Amino acid sequence: MTKKIRLSFDGQASLLVKRNLTIGDLEDCTAFLKRVNYYRFSGYARYFQLDPAYGDNTFHPSADFANIRSIYELDHELRTLCMAGLSLVETCLRTQFAYVFSELASPYGDLFQETSFVDSPSDSPVTESILRDLDRSREPYVEHFRNADVKNPKLISYPKMPVWAAVEVFSFGTLSRSLERSKSQDIPKQVAQNLDVAWSGFTSQVKSFVYLRNRCAHHSRLWNHSVIDAPHIPNNVKNRAKKAHGQFGNRSIYVILVALDAFLSRAGLRQDLLLEVESLLLRNEEFRGGIRNPTPPKALVKTEPVAESK
Repeated sequence: MTKKIRLSFDGQASLLVKRNLTIGDLEDCTAFLKRVNYYRFSGYARYFQLDPAYGDNTFHPSADFANIRSIYELDHELRTLCMAGLSLVETCLRTQFAYVFSELASPYGDLFQETSFVDSPSDSPVTESILRDLDRSREPYVEHFRNADVKNPKLISYPKMPVWAAVEVFSFGTLSRSLERSKSQDIPKQVAQNLDVAWSGFTSQVKSFVYLRNRCAHHSRLWNHSVIDAPHIPNNVKNRAKKAHGQFGNRSIYVILVALDAFLSRAGLRQDLLLEVESLLLRNEEFRGGIRNPTPPKALVKTEPVAESK
């Protein structure tokens, strides 16, 4: 593997020119690269290169810096839009989980008992995640409920902490796992019912919201990203979205946005998220395609020459 050479910002812009990327204003491009890591930008740019997977980083003749930058900036706007909706969902789910768990299980100790959850052999117990979130919190109210063993300060417990207090320091992932793996499935079912959300696919949708939230929080690329664990969406919801806005891939980010829009609407948290998403997508056709039907960079798909017919 060839060792990468450190380049100045001017050198990075010059490298793009050397690779045949059309740049209208070189100073503007350099200023952009001072704000956006070249490596981050290259995650979008490689879709416009001839064969980056095999070392040819030359840009297609039609590739234009302004267009790639537009896609990058629209991706940023989409992440911001997603976070606004996801924050409403996360806060509401915290509230409902605490309310239902305290009613159907216990307001206190059961939250910290492994018997309250069905754990997966391939993952850490849910209670470990709960305690880890609590142990690293520096919120004064958590300190108030924290009980360290005098002889062994590493043995920390929260015997008097109510679930409605504990849930406020859960990560979204811990909250999702607590719902999904509750031993009593009456708990997530009641949460879904309270929110007027369909039980079918409920926990898988919440899991996908965590996935989307993490990508947005870490400023990861949504455009042309294929979702590994797509949410289950009732057919009527999926068909209604396709009728209104067109087809989309089952592994696309768009499929999570459809689930998020339906969830927000049914729970009375927000209306018409998908319409706002669509107005964003319509500003750039290539961006729209990469969100609705993600594909790998063309160069990554090696095609064999077609034999001529005899």
